[in-house]
Amino acid sequence: MDVPSAACVGPGWACAMRRRWLTLAAAVVIIACVPSTAATGAQAAAPRCGPGEVRVALGLPISPATGEHGDLFVITDLSSRSCWLEGYPSVSLSNGEQRLPFVYLDGGGWYVTKRAPQRVTLAPGQHGYFLVAKYRCDGGILATATSIRVLLPTGTSPITLDVSDQHAAELDYCKRYPGDQPIDPGNRVNLSPIEAAPATVPQQ
Repeated sequence: MDVPSAACVGPGWACAMRRRWLTLAAAVVIIACVPSTAATGAQAAAPRCGPGEVRVALGLPISPATGEHGDLFVITDLSSRSCWLEGYPSVSLSNGEQRLPFVYLDGGGWYVTKRAPQRVTLAPGQHGYFLVAKYRCDGGILATATSIRVLLPTGTSPITLDVSDQHAAELDYCKRYPGDQPIDPGNRVNLSPIEAAPATVPQQ
């Protein structure tokens, strides 16, 4: 590597030593400016989770807070390779064949994180999580959800889970409660992004 420098005045051995130190310093600067990819190489190389590579199941119950109930859903990598997910799931709740007309919101509520979605890389057998949360029905119940349809941000087909005989917490469609809100608070469903760790306590 040729390093331009000012003319060296002095003994030849001193000028040679000076040129060696300048060359070494320039090499260190060049190495420091090259971004390192070793730490994130495995994660960057993992593909997005594809069809049949993940399973969705209802997780453990969550204690209700201030009238809001949350249901934790667990995503498991069933494949033999790592893959990633990022973003919010799309869900819809039904009673039998009737889709319940909830309003679905990304974020919000007491349980759902305020953080923006982050890429979650799952190793084989590892879990990711998302929350479905809603307020209780203060004015009475019109219908109770018996199934939930989940579409993960993978471009794959939706997954339908039967929640009628499981411990899903108050996935009820509410009667209109008298008040000044156009939509009953219990008919809004808040969704969390997919996360690497379960959020089982209120986030606010």
